[in-house]
Amino acid sequence: FKQLLVVSGFDKYFQISPCFRDEDPRADRSPGEFYQMDMEMSFVTQDDVFKVIEHTLGTIFNEFANGKTVDQAPFIHIPFREAMAKYGSDKPDLRNPLILQDATSFFGESGFGVYDSLVKEGKTVKGMVVEGIAEKPRSFFDKLDAYAKEEGMGGIAYVAFASAGAKGIAKLLSETKLNELKSTYGVKDGDAIIFMVGKGVKFDKFSGRLRNKVGEELGLIDNNSFKMCWIVDFPFYEENEDVYHYRKDVNNVEDYTKEIREEYNNSEAAAHILFYFKEFITFDKTVISPTDITSVEILENGNYKICATYLETEDGEYFGQYHCVIEYEISSEGQFIGVSNKMFE
Repeated sequence: FKQLLVVSGFDKYFQISPCFRDEDPRADRSPGEFYQMDMEMSFVTQDDVFKVIEHTLGTIFNEFANGKTVDQAPFIHIPFREAMAKYGSDKPDLRNPLILQDATSFFGESGFGVYDSLVKEGKTVKGMVVEGIAEKPRSFFDKLDAYAKEEGMGGIAYVAFASAGAKGIAKLLSETKLNELKSTYGVKDGDAIIFMVGKGVKFDKFSGRLRNKVGEELGLIDNNSFKMCWIVDFPFYEENEDVYHYRKDVNNVEDYTKEIREEYNNSEAAAHILFYFKEFITFDKTVISPTDITSVEILENGNYKICATYLETEDGEYFGQYHCVIEYEISSEGQFIGVSNKMFE
């Protein structure tokens, strides 16, 4: 029936539909039957959508909040990268008051050799100030360290400003560095700052899980409120958390290539640039998908050498497994153009 509304000239309408999903349940998705509300609107801007949804959700939550406080419109806007940096999630629980801060600049020459070395290797350090936990026993921090190791992140470090003196890695830091912690990150006597180190989206997500874990264990979550926000400025593609860290919001290939080359060495940069395009590469009749790539290298002339292993077929007939080395240059339109091709079985 919605097509009748479309042709009739309605510029917006709501559609509430019963849906059936034949798949395994997830923590944030109802299994089986559920109801879905679609909002169909024409000739609208992003702000128009925000206003309609804020009014709709605000009305629903205000009516059924059952005594809990509800954030009122307009909801705050948090850019995606800020959300990942500060909360470690693109759907942050704002009922948790803990905030992640970039503490990379504190290390490098801090006196804590482990983190100093990792920062020099290009890793990022985040710090999370937790109020009033400095007197917690060492076992509390050891459990967090064990949790981080279970998550494959190598553990945590901390400084706790207890009444009997600073604990944790404080013994490795000078008095000047300890004062810097207080002045730069807002740590007070009685507080602790928990550090974690890593790189990329995998690290960001871990920092978010650790933030949630600490907030839940300490009872910091405000269960009597609903916190609303919009996460905006998402990247065009989801980042591969194990391999690549790229910026799809850089649309000009020359700017992107320059930026990536400044951040990574040649072979890493080439891999990032290839993944940025995420398309099939062709040379003559050879068609190679990104999943066929075994290595990528930037040559001295600025071209790209791509090695791949792929299956050659035609009309469903299998001819065998081939290996190839193809040299490409990037055109002004950002397309890969084959320069030379070596192929062997």
